[in-house]
Amino acid sequence: MCRIMVLLIFLGGLGVKGWAGSARVAVFVNLERLPGFEVTLMMDGVYLLKGGRAEKLPLKSEEVKTGVSFAQKLLAFGEVPEGKYEGMRLYISGVGVGGRLEKREIEREFPVSFEVHKGETISLFLTWDVAGSIGAKAFVPRFSVRVQESPLPGENLFVATEDTDTVWVITTDTNRVVYSLGIGDGPQGMAVDPDRERFYVVCEGERAVKVVGRRSFRVEDVIPVPLMNSPRYIALGPEGMAFLTSPGDRMVAILDLERGNLVRYRRLSYEPQEVTYIERVSRFAVSSPDDSAVYLFDRDLTPVKRLSAGFRPRGVNADEKYLYVSDEQGGLHLYRLPDFQSEGRVEVCSAPVRVLAVERRIFVSCEDGWLDVILAGHKAVSRRLTVGRGAFAMAYYSPRRWLYVALREAGAVAVVDFNRERTLGNITVGGRPFEMVVGTP
Repeated sequence: MCRIMVLLIFLGGLGVKGWAGSARVAVFVNLERLPGFEVTLMMDGVYLLKGGRAEKLPLKSEEVKTGVSFAQKLLAFGEVPEGKYEGMRLYISGVGVGGRLEKREIEREFPVSFEVHKGETISLFLTWDVAGSIGAKAFVPRFSVRVQESPLPGENLFVATEDTDTVWVITTDTNRVVYSLGIGDGPQGMAVDPDRERFYVVCEGERAVKVVGRRSFRVEDVIPVPLMNSPRYIALGPEGMAFLTSPGDRMVAILDLERGNLVRYRRLSYEPQEVTYIERVSRFAVSSPDDSAVYLFDRDLTPVKRLSAGFRPRGVNADEKYLYVSDEQGGLHLYRLPDFQSEGRVEVCSAPVRVLAVERRIFVSCEDGWLDVILAGHKAVSRRLTVGRGAFAMAYYSPRRWLYVALREAGAVAVVDFNRERTLGNITVGGRPFEMVVGTP
């Protein structure tokens, strides 16, 4: 009871800003029964109907065309007044069949009932039966609309967009958005706990870590970290603990995720950034670009080693043999485990960000739009893929062998076929993706 009262007092004292205090609605178009030729709709407006009023949603795509990646497009997304809605109105200004575009004025109204509150994000799905819309004499678009429902647990990708305070749920079998969840102010770092059917989202604006159920698809608990002004990155360690970095106030902390409290914290003389847990040596590795070093901590927050990098380290990741560190100015550095002896540098793209080591491959995401692939044990890039500018966080789903790459500039997630090492397409989301985690059955 005491913890609940402290939590309520803490949350009540926080001011909300930006999207955190608003209600939000997204409208996605799902294309079904695709013909063997190009069909295009030019969209002119999307309105939500509420108590005799029509609330306009900002259009994100004026054109919806067959051939779009994974047959889904984000049509509209924005803030709306909270409350109950009873319908949606759609305006179409043009239709194209087989590459020929004609001006058309088409209005459709759909009864759809839902309620949205402050801080929530609700997704509507407009299903377009493309083949059924093409008649012998005229084009008559056939649509149906449904409100999001909690998807099946298991094979889902969770994507946090810090600028729109939302976590988007993408099912890995279709690579489509199927659900959205308003999460709080400024969601950034994320970590998944496969054993406890939950994942954790660091909300910088609220100075808290949100605990989200992978089956319930809702926030099940909130862990306040009031001593930290800018919590951002998180890594899970052993026995239900987590390591948290707060770059703005130069702090690190250990959380007890089972008890839901901050165990200990330490103020540093440098700015900590990204963090990973190295299982082989039971240490947390933290990068500090401004200090040109990587620091190693034990579970008690005791600093045990400083790797003087001589460059600006950014992303950190590890496998059984190496600690991998990206250099903001180009290069991937390898440190052999368990003694952390330098094993040299691999020349990569000019602006590397994140590193991910999976199944004897090392992936490096690059702000300039590249994804570099390095084979384990090699000292050169074996493949360079184009994924899109602003490439940032990565997540790997092993059952289907998909590699997901967050594209911050495009507001999308690229899907890479791990086996063939080629990009399959992009999944559009409502905002700039910061972090992603994958849930497995």
